[in-house]
Amino acid sequence: TNGQVTFLSGVEGKKVMVSSCEADALAGANLTDGDGTTRWSSAHDDPEPTATIDLGETVELYGAEIVWENAYAAEYALETSPDGRTWRAAGGRRGGFVGVQKVDFDGVRARFVRLRGLKKATQYGISMFAWKVFGRTKSAAPTLGLAIEAERAVLKEGAPCRLKARAWLGGEHFRDVEATWTSDDGTFEGSVFTPAKDGFAVVRATAGGLSVEKRLPVEEALKTTTLAFEPSKISATVGDDVKLRLLAKDQFGGALPLKGVKLSVEGPRGAYKTRKGGVFVPLKKGTFVLTARLDGLEAKVEIVAADAENRRKP
Repeated sequence: TNGQVTFLSGVEGKKVMVSSCEADALAGANLTDGDGTTRWSSAHDDPEPTATIDLGETVELYGAEIVWENAYAAEYALETSPDGRTWRAAGGRRGGFVGVQKVDFDGVRARFVRLRGLKKATQYGISMFAWKVFGRTKSAAPTLGLAIEAERAVLKEGAPCRLKARAWLGGEHFRDVEATWTSDDGTFEGSVFTPAKDGFAVVRATAGGLSVEKRLPVEEALKTTTLAFEPSKISATVGDDVKLRLLAKDQFGGALPLKGVKLSVEGPRGAYKTRKGGVFVPLKKGTFVLTARLDGLEAKVEIVAADAENRRKP
């Protein structure tokens, strides 16, 4: 297997040691005979049934898969050992169930893997059809495969998105790795990718001598296409508040927030003041032209201010 070790129940020659057997036909060797119909079953009166696999060499372990029969362990513990004498917990205590159960080991190095039945689910012993252990030997390639993951399922044009390169270690186990990133459809800062256009972006990662690319969907960014004052001409009285109404809309006609708007005023100096909330106050009579600029667009409003007595004349 070119250095990859994915120890399955069907791998012949893996020694299995068990604390007891219900019968000769239900021996521990059935766990690694490659036959999904045979099984191991402990004796009914075994107070703590155990099964131990000797992998034959020290392996970096990433997990296990147990195929339980109806007489599963209601509670059990998995343990690993470098020498078959000193043991450490791996995967924690857990309860079994009929069928396939998967457990992660977080890359522990060991030669022996042991299952200890702590509580039975039935009046019988505990019974398994198969026991698979996943890991990698010293001779295995540092990276057996490479995958790319994005923090969002759909990227947005111009919006940064963090990507991850994940090394395949065998079986169903992956680990995050540092990678070199490239793309013709945007820019990278470290592993953060910013798409330059909508549609699809192809990104590439290289790590451990392997390269992979992924096609990511990118939605169109909202763009300011319309900027306008409503109304565009206002008659006002000197000293009165004039509430300005500026609207920005995107390419789909939706309203956009007015962030980053720059406002300039043409008119006599000292003849007006502005307040927060888009309020303009003419202090003298005259004509004032206000210009708002946003995202390369501009909008104008003309305010004609007159004295109060002039406004009252017919």
